[in-house]
Amino acid sequence: MVLVGAGTVSKPMKVAIKSMRAKGAKVGMLRLRWFRPFPTREVIKYLSNSSVVCVVDRDYSMGSPNGGGVFYNEIRSALYDLEERPKVINFIGGLGGREVTIQDVEKIIKIGLEQRDTPVTKPVYWFGVRGERW
Repeated sequence: MVLVGAGTVSKPMKVAIKSMRAKGAKVGMLRLRWFRPFPTREVIKYLSNSSVVCVVDRDYSMGSPNGGGVFYNEIRSALYDLEERPKVINFIGGLGGREVTIQDVEKIIKIGLEQRDTPVTKPVYWFGVRGERW
């Protein structure tokens, strides 16, 4: 399983991944450093062997498929043509300047690991907002 994020979510992701690896979870991280031009080849290279990709977005893309964030939509699109593509799940949080915590990321990892062997029934999760939809 791989977590994908950019910017300020990177630090809590690193800390949570280190903690979860110590507990035996096989989880990694891909940090995106830019959005355009989108690094499609690199995304395919680093994510194609994953079973689950959890994309952490700090935004929402109005009118997008599944109501996901911008990184989620780009990553899903980049992986679409692969014969064996990973499951891609989106987590939207940190909106309005709210913090994405280590506990949030640990919960994201647990949800991602639970989805490894089952079909994705809920592709987008919102967290850290009023009326959150975990």
